[in-house]
Amino acid sequence: MATALDIGSLEELHIVRQLRATIRKWWDIEVAFCDPEGYVADHAKGIVIPPHNDFCQTSLGSKRGFHLCNQAVRAAIRECRESGDESVHIATTCHLGFPIVVKPIVFEGVFHGALFCGGFLVRDTLDERRPAIVEAAETEGLSPRSPEASAEAIPVLGRRDVEYFK
Repeated sequence: MATALDIGSLEELHIVRQLRATIRKWWDIEVAFCDPEGYVADHAKGIVIPPHNDFCQTSLGSKRGFHLCNQAVRAAIRECRESGDESVHIATTCHLGFPIVVKPIVFEGVFHGALFCGGFLVRDTLDERRPAIVEAAETEGLSPRSPEASAEAIPVLGRRDVEYFK
């Protein structure tokens, strides 16, 4: 029988805190945990840590946007879980168009949840994704005050950076 794994307790490990701080410092993005159904572990504690861009902050700051973001994470986790692949998965389920990087947490053959991050763009898709995100935010009524300036400030990772997550 597989041992139950408490995703919330993983966040308390020193190595995990250090890893999150390093990723935040290098790429200006946040990493979070979720349970097998895609529920964000921090939300159970009443904590919402939005990615470092105005679009995600605006979205997570509204009831509707918060719901859409959580729906996107759940869909990404479901997509990853159903694939059965234990490697890093890059989902395209974000309602604004950001990629969501998902790393399954599998222990003793059981899917216990995932580590994920989003709210960034990949350099080789920048020209197509930036305007699409501005448009999606406007369509959803979730635009930040200065959409064009906010779009320029979205964290950008190179293809090689994304490969580090694998």
